[in-house]
Amino acid sequence: MLSGAVVVFFLVGYFGVGWLATDPADARSLATPLDAAIPFLLGSVFVYWSILPMALLPLFVVRDPADFRRIALAYTVTIAVALAAFVVFPVTSQGLRPDAQSYSGAGFAGWLLQLLYFLDPPLNLFPSLHLALAFLAALAVVHVRGSPGALAVAWTACIAVAVCTTKQHFVVDAVAGIALGGLAHFVFVSSRNTSAAVGATFGAAGLALFGALVVLFYAGLYGACLVGVDPWTWAIG
Repeated sequence: MLSGAVVVFFLVGYFGVGWLATDPADARSLATPLDAAIPFLLGSVFVYWSILPMALLPLFVVRDPADFRRIALAYTVTIAVALAAFVVFPVTSQGLRPDAQSYSGAGFAGWLLQLLYFLDPPLNLFPSLHLALAFLAALAVVHVRGSPGALAVAWTACIAVAVCTTKQHFVVDAVAGIALGGLAHFVFVSSRNTSAAVGATFGAAGLALFGALVVLFYAGLYGACLVGVDPWTWAIG
């Protein structure tokens, strides 16, 4: 129930701000020479999409209820701070993104890019909320389990690169997202007296279930691509 409430808060707030609260014409760009130097890499869209299951990782690792509540609080505060920033300081990637339709013949990767650009508004950039949540998830694993957490942090670094090489975020957005996630973890999780004891995780079974979730997630996306689900072409009304 707690996880569901956090997910609903994220979805309603993120898309509410992105699609309703901000006009892209009123947003600003945070482009730097580094952004111009970073190439667009279509294949990195596969890494980018892993942000969604990655944010759910603590569900499959953190067993101690007190630890999990603190992590959920860190998620909630991170989302709230990011949403406030999106409203007060709107940033747009309209001038950063390539034309997704030009990759319509690029197979599954091209389809993922079009879906990403369709679902994710060219706003809600600073800080990168998706990256902040992925980093929070990785730090949660570090907090209770150790070694798998190092892998999670390494994968989060890959995601940080992907948000820039898919041209969905500026470098400044990525840095701010990591800083926000790290600060929330320090304030609400690592600085508290937590159990972090043996038995505080779901062990290998939890990690296996998370791996199965990731496989199902990408399989579902691939299946949608195969059957020709192209929501960006649908006429509504």
